[in-house]
Amino acid sequence: MSEKARLSSYTPTIPTTSCGFAPTSSWIESWVPELPLHTIITLISAITPHIPSSALQSTLNPDARTFISNLPSFAEEPRVHALLTEPSPIRVHLFEWSPLSLGWYESLLWGFIFASEMLVGSASGSTPGAVGVWNGTAIKLFKVQETAAQGPTLLAPKGAVDAVGSNLVQRIGNLNLRGRGSGSQEGQGEAGRDV
Repeated sequence: MSEKARLSSYTPTIPTTSCGFAPTSSWIESWVPELPLHTIITLISAITPHIPSSALQSTLNPDARTFISNLPSFAEEPRVHALLTEPSPIRVHLFEWSPLSLGWYESLLWGFIFASEMLVGSASGSTPGAVGVWNGTAIKLFKVQETAAQGPTLLAPKGAVDAVGSNLVQRIGNLNLRGRGSGSQEGQGEAGRDV
């Protein structure tokens, strides 16, 4: 049975997607010929009749081991021999740089450069990155220093909840807990501000 006949007999079992697309045999036939499947399908169809049924259950089966050791002899099979003598043409897929792919490549390249500088530094026994491989060039590298992560404290809050907490602590700290009667001018000044 030919490839095309097998594809036309295919009926999709995939339900329609939310956007209304349902794969059909004509849709499959539109893109499958573009796939480089001819070689592998020819090899499978040439070798399949020679596979013992017991070899399909387990590769540890002695029949399977014998079949695997005899695989090179299938090169004499007419269909396989035709593939080996006339290889399919090489398909060239052109690649075009985009700003995203160029950015990815540059970051990868500079990452390798930075890592190499660190390796050279550690191999020489000096501080990693301080070797100066790039001294005298227009390339300026920076040194990454890692510090241990510190959790939030009342003096150094992190996040909205901590900011509210620190604001509350600050307001409580500013309260006059000595009482209002300790100084007559102080009490009048505060009373005057509240009015």
